[in-house]
Amino acid sequence: MSRKNTFTSAAVLFLTFLLCIGCDPQLTSGLREQDVSREIFVINSLAQTISYYDIDRQQLYNRSADGMPFTVGTAPNQLIYDDTRDYLYCVNSLSNSISIFDQGTLEMLDEFYLGPSINPWSMTLNDDDSTYAYVSAYVGDTIEIIDLDTLETVESVSIPSDASNPEQIEYHEGHVYLSYVNYDDGDFLEGGILVYTAEGGSLSLLQQLKVHEQANPQSFFIDENNSQLHLICTGVNESEADDGTVEIFSMKDDGSVEYRDTLEIGGSPTFFPYAIDYDDSIIYLANTGGYLTSYSLQNGEREPAVVHDSSSPLFEDADESLFAGVAIYDDKIMISAFSSDELLIIDEEGELLNEISSGDGPHYLLVQEDD
Repeated sequence: MSRKNTFTSAAVLFLTFLLCIGCDPQLTSGLREQDVSREIFVINSLAQTISYYDIDRQQLYNRSADGMPFTVGTAPNQLIYDDTRDYLYCVNSLSNSISIFDQGTLEMLDEFYLGPSINPWSMTLNDDDSTYAYVSAYVGDTIEIIDLDTLETVESVSIPSDASNPEQIEYHEGHVYLSYVNYDDGDFLEGGILVYTAEGGSLSLLQQLKVHEQANPQSFFIDENNSQLHLICTGVNESEADDGTVEIFSMKDDGSVEYRDTLEIGGSPTFFPYAIDYDDSIIYLANTGGYLTSYSLQNGEREPAVVHDSSSPLFEDADESLFAGVAIYDDKIMISAFSSDELLIIDEEGELLNEISSGDGPHYLLVQEDD
């Protein structure tokens, strides 16, 4: 089965955002009134808003009770929940800012400006010291260390000169892991993973590990149960591209990683944090071209293995050019159909259960359930 993957998901989103940079709305938003115990937050990238899907009521809300949108900055790319403060953070790539919401009311509390032309991509919280967060800067080629109490940049850490365009960043057990794609004028050079030792407001480089050219390693997953890091390589930025892989690394006691295996899953996959079925040890990957692939995690003697590759996806929408987000809840899978402005709900067998009209350009999904 051949597919026209003319752009990776990140490139499609980034170019679309550039076209819309002139239409940044005022950053005002309303409040919601009903109590929501289980919900999925949705970034509407082109609308520059967030929505929430009430799981129990099976209802999507794009506006507050008084008709106001929940507005964020330009090119919103990621949502993060801070359970210490009960805050919701939104990373705004072209606004170079972080929007801060009260998670319960969705009232915007503040917007923290990171600096000009750095293009923040991803954010992670320090689980051991809630003061600090770390933000990857795609254009700035830095890691911004943020004090969340004062909303100040503690330090801007430059990544190595041969590692550019950092994307996903994750804090894990005293270390910060960062993927970078090394994009150069339409081509992807050797991308890879950087590992830093984190001590509060400082970072020191522990390891740089490169993967092959054209890998385009945009996202990754840390499998704590098996001490593995799975680097999801989206592949080249060309038509007929079908070279997505999952590069599997063992995680050592000192935080460094070591290559272990490669899964040839095909397509142009991207990983999202809420797309993991822990009960069945399955990870679902969104793809440019509008289809869903999957692979299994290690389970005892069973090694990681491809379940649905690009030639036999779990689910495919022939009319959609980009699946831009995936999340699992109640044995169901929600998918952001970016081009058609819909949220698709399927079961684990790939049967379409519902189609919900969303805001413009649905993207990142975050599942939040009260304890």
